Amino acid sequence: MLRYYKKPTGIYIMLCTLALVLFLVCVIPNDDLPFLVCLILYLFMLCIILFAGKFASRLALSEHNRIQKTLDEQCDPQAYIDSLSPMMKRAMKVEKITNGASYYGAMLRLNRAVALSCLGEFDEAIEETDKVLSLAATDKYRIIKMMGCHNLASFYRTRAGEGDIETAREKLSTAKELLRELQPTLSTNFPTYHNIICCMEHSIDIDESKNLESAREFFKKQLEFPTGTRAELSYRDALARICLALGETDAANEQFAVIAQKGSKTYLGREAAKKLA
Repeated sequence: MLRYYKKPTGIYIMLCTLALVLFLVCVIPNDDLPFLVCLILYLFMLCIILFAGKFASRLALSEHNRIQKTLDEQCDPQAYIDSLSPMMKRAMKVEKITNGASYYGAMLRLNRAVALSCLGEFDEAIEETDKVLSLAATDKYRIIKMMGCHNLASFYRTRAGEGDIETAREKLSTAKELLRELQPTLSTNFPTYHNIICCMEHSIDIDESKNLESAREFFKKQLEFPTGTRAELSYRDALARICLALGETDAANEQFAVIAQKGSKTYLGREAAKKLA
């Protein structure tokens, strides 16, 4: 999962406006002050207000990253859901995606849906993701649709004991098409998004026993540089499934043992433990 955080540009505009209002109300009426002094006072107020805003933004980002680690590094989806701050919960009440704040709220809801899937609550994860996708009404927020469709492909593929591969491929196809449309705007981030799409494509191939050696090579490379413990477990699960498809039971169990140990609080970890029992 990517760590989504969008800088609150709108807040900075509001802070600049506040500084201007304070300047007009508190400084301009004083006829005894020279213009240069008034200007210096205005810039001083602006610096203080912007500094306070930047400090608050940094605190919010730090809190966001700390909570995200409970899911991506500690593999504790329930702790992630329980740790969402009141500010984050307010942001998640977004009813329409129109600005940076509502974009952030929508991304948080996508992350929460991923956490639900990590608990094995696939139906709830699918329902929540569908709701978020309905909020992204304009092309401006196609990245939300792209990530949401990718996540839905994962949920449908993994869905507890009854994976829906056909629907998973449909959702992935939509995500791939959206990614192609977004490529000119993603710049340096494009390889990251392209990589997660490739991960899902190979993962679905494994379920259909297609291109197994190509998938094995791909996930071995991914395992060399995982973006977090949860990502590592996902790669190991893919390799384990390849081993099972090829009849390499001992090699599969080695991967399942790591998954069960590191991901004991996740659906993936519980399923791995069952396979080892």
